[in-house]
Amino acid sequence: MWSSRRNFLLGGLALAGLAACGFTPVYGPGGPGQRLFGKIATADPKTIDDFAFVRRITERLGPPDAPEFDLSYNLRIAVVPQAITPDEITTRYALNGSADFTLTETATGRILTRGQVNNFSSLFDDRDDHRHHVGGTGCP
Repeated sequence: MWSSRRNFLLGGLALAGLAACGFTPVYGPGGPGQRLFGKIATADPKTIDDFAFVRRITERLGPPDAPEFDLSYNLRIAVVPQAITPDEITTRYALNGSADFTLTETATGRILTRGQVNNFSSLFDDRDDHRHHVGGTGCP
């Protein structure tokens, strides 16, 4: 009981401290990310991963109603088996991804920034009917 109250109180104090030092969430109301909302057009998706990427970027930055910038990207995603049973059945996978990107000004074609971002996630496959064996085809 005391532990949950203490965590609540400490969390509230931490948020108050961040607000006092001028912290503003990037995509929150009045945050600096709002200036980009609806201003970035992404390159047309070609793969299922591209479609997922464009959907998430559009959720973050809004649909491009008056695009001032173009975002080109190249995604690389690797599915890596992590947990393999003695029967050679993979039950956990790592998804390792990276994206090379270039942001250009639409009117001039001038490159504003370019770079690479990396991230990862894991997933557990607990289906009774495991068809994804090491060296087999497919992944969850």
